[in-house]
Amino acid sequence: MKQYEGKKWFDNLNENGSNALYRIPGKQKVKGLLDYFAAKDYHTGEIFYAFYDWKNAFIVVDFFERLLKKIPDKILYVVLDCWSAHKAVLKSFTALNPRLKLIFLPTNASWMNIIEQFFSHVERFVLRNSNFQTVQELMNALSSFVTLGASI
Repeated sequence: MKQYEGKKWFDNLNENGSNALYRIPGKQKVKGLLDYFAAKDYHTGEIFYAFYDWKNAFIVVDFFERLLKKIPDKILYVVLDCWSAHKAVLKSFTALNPRLKLIFLPTNASWMNIIEQFFSHVERFVLRNSNFQTVQELMNALSSFVTLGASI
């Protein structure tokens, strides 16, 4: 979570002596850490999410356990990127949970995952130009975004 108040234009001389305008982020300050895990039901558009204060393979397993409890008696096909934590512990976890079927995307193909579109909306409508004072304030804003219509 960073304080982010947009970008500012700066004037700088190039090597050849001409002026060049460029933009850099203004006022960025880290105020807290938050990992936001989310999954989207392709059929209903419902977003399932959870907040964590760190990210590793065991957190991924915890999130999938929540999904399995939230959606009982159905086979869940989960589309994932090739993040190493997705592969490490999940092999044994999926062997113990046959309802969970993992589909790994090719490297650099995150555009094929519908949840990435949701994350871009989170960036655009919640995080960009924000100045949350606490992690809890950010969590409330993210929860409200999902509740009030994240399917923009």
